[in-house]
Amino acid sequence: MFGREADLPFLGNNVHSRSVTAWKKAKLTPIGFHEARHTFASLTIAAGVNVKAISTYIGHASAKITLDRYGHLMPNSEQDTAARLDEYSVRAGCAPVTHPDERFSADQRAARRWP
Repeated sequence: MFGREADLPFLGNNVHSRSVTAWKKAKLTPIGFHEARHTFASLTIAAGVNVKAISTYIGHASAKITLDRYGHLMPNSEQDTAARLDEYSVRAGCAPVTHPDERFSADQRAARRWP
């Protein structure tokens, strides 16, 4: 969309002018490439895309960089992971994973003494 030829590098002015033209043609408010990159990362995280894939798409050297930058967009990921594991366990014919405390009633949990 923005390159001159497959073997020629981008020219900054061409990239900018072509992107503004594409935004306007799509009847969207033009945003910068940095904003578009963050938007892409945020939307793919919300869609549940694998962090390693997102890291590759946006050009980070490692998934750690992606997690450090966008990890705050993954709230409650522990609960989501547990729910996904339970769903998979049911599909695989295994019993859902139960948190150890759920094996006891509230009274039993309150009465437990930890060493």
